[in-house]
Amino acid sequence: MALWRISSLCFRSRCGLVMQNAFFSSQDRYVIILPEIPDATAQTNSLLSVVHGNDLPPFDKLSTRESADACAKLALEFEAWMQEHGSSFNSENDVCNFENVIDKVELHLAPMQFAWNTFRHLAGVRSFDPNLMARFKGLQNLVTRARIHRLNNHRFFTAVMDLSHDKNLNSVQSILIAKYIREMQLNGLGLSDKNCKWLEEYRRRIYDAVFKFRRNIEMTSWLLNLEMDFSSEMSDTPQHILEMWSVNRSSNQKSQYKLAFTQYSYAPFMRYCKMRLRRRSIWKLFNSRAGFEEDQVQLNNSLQIEQLRQAREKYAKLFNYNNYLDMVLPDRMISSVSELETIILQLKQAAVKRLSEQVEMMQPLAARQDALRSPLKPWDLDYYARKLAEHDYDIDFGQTAEYFPYMQFLSNVFELIKRLFDITFTLVSGEAAVWDKEVQLFEVTDENGKIIGHLYIDPFIRKNKLPVMWSECGRARSSIIGHTPIVYLNLNLSSESLKTGVPAFLHWDHLVQFFREIGKSMQILLSQANYSELASGDGIERDCIMIYSFFFEHLFMRPDCLADLSKHYRTNEKLSKNKSANFIHAIREMQIPALVQNILLSEFDLLIHKSSMKFWFDIYRELSRQYFPYGWEKGDYLPCNSSIVVDEQIASSYYRQLISDIIACDLINDIGENTQLNSAEFVNFCKKFKNCYLLADGSMKQLEMYRSFAKRESPSVNAFLNLRRLLTLIQPASEQHIQKWSEEERWMVSETADDYRSITLQYIEKHKLSLQWVQNVLDGTAESERIVYNDPDPEVGFVLAPSLRWDGKDVNQLYLTAICRRQNLKSLRDLRAEHLPMLQNIFTKSTVTIEERYGVPVNRLCIFFHYQPTYYHLHIHFTHLREATAGTSVGRAHLYADVVDNLRSDSDYYAKRTMHFSLRNNDPLLHELLGEEKQTTTKQDE
Repeated sequence: MALWRISSLCFRSRCGLVMQNAFFSSQDRYVIILPEIPDATAQTNSLLSVVHGNDLPPFDKLSTRESADACAKLALEFEAWMQEHGSSFNSENDVCNFENVIDKVELHLAPMQFAWNTFRHLAGVRSFDPNLMARFKGLQNLVTRARIHRLNNHRFFTAVMDLSHDKNLNSVQSILIAKYIREMQLNGLGLSDKNCKWLEEYRRRIYDAVFKFRRNIEMTSWLLNLEMDFSSEMSDTPQHILEMWSVNRSSNQKSQYKLAFTQYSYAPFMRYCKMRLRRRSIWKLFNSRAGFEEDQVQLNNSLQIEQLRQAREKYAKLFNYNNYLDMVLPDRMISSVSELETIILQLKQAAVKRLSEQVEMMQPLAARQDALRSPLKPWDLDYYARKLAEHDYDIDFGQTAEYFPYMQFLSNVFELIKRLFDITFTLVSGEAAVWDKEVQLFEVTDENGKIIGHLYIDPFIRKNKLPVMWSECGRARSSIIGHTPIVYLNLNLSSESLKTGVPAFLHWDHLVQFFREIGKSMQILLSQANYSELASGDGIERDCIMIYSFFFEHLFMRPDCLADLSKHYRTNEKLSKNKSANFIHAIREMQIPALVQNILLSEFDLLIHKSSMKFWFDIYRELSRQYFPYGWEKGDYLPCNSSIVVDEQIASSYYRQLISDIIACDLINDIGENTQLNSAEFVNFCKKFKNCYLLADGSMKQLEMYRSFAKRESPSVNAFLNLRRLLTLIQPASEQHIQKWSEEERWMVSETADDYRSITLQYIEKHKLSLQWVQNVLDGTAESERIVYNDPDPEVGFVLAPSLRWDGKDVNQLYLTAICRRQNLKSLRDLRAEHLPMLQNIFTKSTVTIEERYGVPVNRLCIFFHYQPTYYHLHIHFTHLREATAGTSVGRAHLYADVVDNLRSDSDYYAKRTMHFSLRNNDPLLHELLGEEKQTTTKQDE
């Protein structure tokens, strides 16, 4: 090992262009890295022999150390060459054109980035070990310094500025030049000498705070790596998660588990652990790391958070920005603070309300299943969200996974991509050079059979491999050097299948993440950008970086697509469209607590970087109380151990996942839910996305691409809210719909039998709406296409049709109405025992029809009457138990079973009884039934 003196830096871990948040400083420090000048050559190092050409890495003979040597050598050579390159623009006779200034940089930068990506990949799949992290970071620092050296070279900056005035630049070249100038300016080029000194000082403060922050997290997390035997508590846990936790993944005995305090290890534990006390302990240990409850004050990261906020704010003010948020937004698709805040507020209002409703449904479930009477706490949400989704949608996630055996599923995915996008994945047969015998190499070709790139898939968990699912750019496209793209797709399927012969299955979490990673892979493989900095996937606006991932997730998570991709490993049966829809809805419902947490942290990120005046903890605690039914819980100091504050690529950008998802939902919404998968319209929609987005050459900003594709000015959040099940859309909405579903003050009233005869009947005659539309439905002259059952018997007959508030697609929002044929029945008040045969006929035939047509059994239905009804012709409501609406609330709904029992016990029950119900404040009947003196004492908000 050797000592190498480097500058203080804030580093990024992804490939591609270093953004404005990566800083270079002259403040010296010492770190240990690999030998500063490795002896490797193209003749002795197999990676160096291929980086300047288009051959694939020789993984069969390439070691991790060998790739590290190649990477270090190329980084050092690039930095030295960059110094010479800048110096070459020192005379007026030098030729300053794009090819001479930028293309030459690409010729040296692309090989270095290729080598770094190869080393980083091998470190994750072959040599993953936390003990090697220091060595990994040392090499990362070296590569980052080399990349940043471009942005701190004054002569190179002058040449780029001169080049920006060239009228002959094409759109791609102009965008690349603009990126260079923006990065260079934010790294201090162009500032006065005085401001440059302050810039260095703020960078030093940022570096010191980041260093201490990460050190404290590492120390507190290392202290909390727990080994335990909790197999009895985790019986519902999928095998791949148990294998991820296993102390010895290569052993057949895996009862001992190690819970590392990383998000990918912690999150599934909270979702599957049955013992509440264990969940509570782990929740507190995980969230309190480096917080106010640490025994050693120096391990508390609160001071580092405040130092980072203040240094970033002062850094931004050097460039005449009001705050750090204002400085980074010009490079985003959503470039206005007020627009961004409006979006977050819209998401917040819908998500908080939906989570409150979900928690209300979790509470009785927890009481029934676990005898839990106390209010739910943060360590309960993920666990009971899963249990509630399984219960409400009648889903067994383990059994459903059997419809997605890996090899068959992969074949189905590639076949679907070929049909929709004209892209073919062909398995490379023979002795392909791979790093493990289970790795598959695919050749990717376009519609003309031209090879456009390669995809490696590493499917199984194994020792020394990072046990998560991720994809990364191995080599970005570069027409300057002749590189075609390489993508590494690493899965975390259980390796038990290699021993038992039973296929490895993709569980729900596999499916969601796989679709996202396929989207990212397609983005890199199909990019037509000529420069690696634009083609790697990291060169686009930061808030749009996951659009491709979410687009493919939503495209493939349609019921028809998911059904098409499924095939049971034993029976070869496919999932029905209805089961696929339930499976998707269950996943969405289960993700709501995490979605709310994401929105909270996004708002927190914006607030702490908009101003440093208010203490971070006061902001976080206040937001927690706004977002969660239980408020802020003692021990929750998540910002002290989260990358939200310390990572320079996430600071002021945590919302990027939400914005990317919103845009993807808005795009996918254009195709509509009813468009058939194999229709020409659907295929054309996918081809349009391919041409506009996937084949992008870097010549357009994301906002321009969106407007070109969607023909709209900007995306709406409505599609996101609807797809993520945060609201129900009624479109178009009439005035009656608006009035019916608007929240309004309500009052409870009591109506005696005398009140009914003397007040309500007169009100019905005076104010009733025309019922001709009801008669038209019964006669079949209106809405005949919507009727799903028609019994013409004049005494016991009825028609059954979907309610106008149900779109007829999502069975979990099922809502039908049965209208009886007898003309003399206005409401419950008119029912007598003689009408029981009619009620029984409606009940029997309606429930049978609903089960046959929609697959919803009678014990999953809520069947009720309204009193007061919306219109005065007797009708019965049939809804799915999941469809909780104001119409099923106490004060209006009367269950069918109770009505039948009451009529059997007393034929005149509803003619004699006092009815209690609620009315809107503007209902004329309210003022008829209540005097002014009563209204002051019976007001109630429902």
